[in-house]
Amino acid sequence: MISKRYLTPLALLSSLLMSGSWAQTRPLAGTQTANVAKSGDSVLEAKLDIGTIRVVISTYTIEIGTPSMTPPTTGEAKTNCTYSSLPCSQVSNLKIWVRGRRIFVPRSVFADITDVGNMSLSTERGLSVLTLDGGDASESYTLKVFFNANRVKKREVYGGEGGKLSEETNYLPPVVFN
Repeated sequence: MISKRYLTPLALLSSLLMSGSWAQTRPLAGTQTANVAKSGDSVLEAKLDIGTIRVVISTYTIEIGTPSMTPPTTGEAKTNCTYSSLPCSQVSNLKIWVRGRRIFVPRSVFADITDVGNMSLSTERGLSVLTLDGGDASESYTLKVFFNANRVKKREVYGGEGGKLSEETNYLPPVVFN
């Protein structure tokens, strides 16, 4: 089954107007982008200030029903799926290499991410940034993973229609006991 991912013209216009900036929907100059497969591994490689960065996102599909399916009577979704595409696509792993050295990516960075459409690499605030865009319309989101050559430093989640920061997680350096 082939699933199409798109924003309706009204949803796109609403997203642009509410974000107050066309930059939310266009890659920044110098940004490297790639589509994310609904199932399997998707790879993005780019040269940024800190060197060559390679990202691999692993996904798998979850059958969540058909477009005519009625919602569960409890109203409770049993997955992280945004229900913006059928079948749903869940991220199962995220790997990042900087200059050939793999950095640790905490599971909390990607465990709740579904229906990712594309990813991009750029530099922002002096750090490298992996940006994931997912969902559609009111369920859309942008996730930014900030990292340097040694570790992931921060995760930010933005609501897609409003473009407002809705979640921020800071990752501290690991404690080393001698």
